[in-house]
Amino acid sequence: MDFPALIAHRGLHNEAFPENSMGAFRNAVFHGLAIELDVHLTKDCKLVVFHDNSLKRMTGVEAEIEDFTYEQLTALKLKDTDEKIPLLSEVLKEVSGKVPLVIEIKEGSPVGVLEKRLDSLMKSYKGQWCVMSFNPMRVGWFKKNSPDITRGMLLSRHKKKLDFKYIKKYISSFGIVHNTIASPDFIAYDLRSVTMEVIMDAFSNGCPLLGWTAKNEETLTEALKFCKSVIFENIPPEKAIEISEIEYKEE
Repeated sequence: MDFPALIAHRGLHNEAFPENSMGAFRNAVFHGLAIELDVHLTKDCKLVVFHDNSLKRMTGVEAEIEDFTYEQLTALKLKDTDEKIPLLSEVLKEVSGKVPLVIEIKEGSPVGVLEKRLDSLMKSYKGQWCVMSFNPMRVGWFKKNSPDITRGMLLSRHKKKLDFKYIKKYISSFGIVHNTIASPDFIAYDLRSVTMEVIMDAFSNGCPLLGWTAKNEETLTEALKFCKSVIFENIPPEKAIEISEIEYKEE
């Protein structure tokens, strides 16, 4: 996959278009921006585009997304708008190869279940796309079963609190772990914890380095100096494009 300089985080969302909504994806396509999105598997094994395991933040419902069927999810609205949780197939039809897609596989289903359905669905998709995950086992599934698909590791050492979730991410961030299990084609690293060591490791392994998530112009400007692509949000698309077109030269 050819990585563009800019990737819209969960679509090009704003107050009118919630994250991971059809409106946010249409907005990204309109501005010619690649899209990062998240996929979950519902109770009835449908691939839906949604970030959190919990429905609370985006819909106000105190429940886990994997406990709902897709039909039940259609009754929910995203952030007091008319937007609903979309099927991945709906997003694919809308984007239709106009911009690249970066698909993050979320946790919830057993390893291999979501991946197999995603791989099957994407076989007929005419457009550039890739997969990534924090879980090297999920990325490794594509290494074993669909090696032609561009696959990446999401890595972070940013610590909100010392819990099991952080420990898993920390362990996976070591090359000896994710390179052995997943052999990623690219690395997507948390800009809050990126270091020169990370940059050099990616370079030495021949892996493009993606950075996430730039939430202001200053962070985007700095990240574009060492990242192949930067996943961004909360920056006007025209300004983000302007920043990405700046040629950085050594003084």
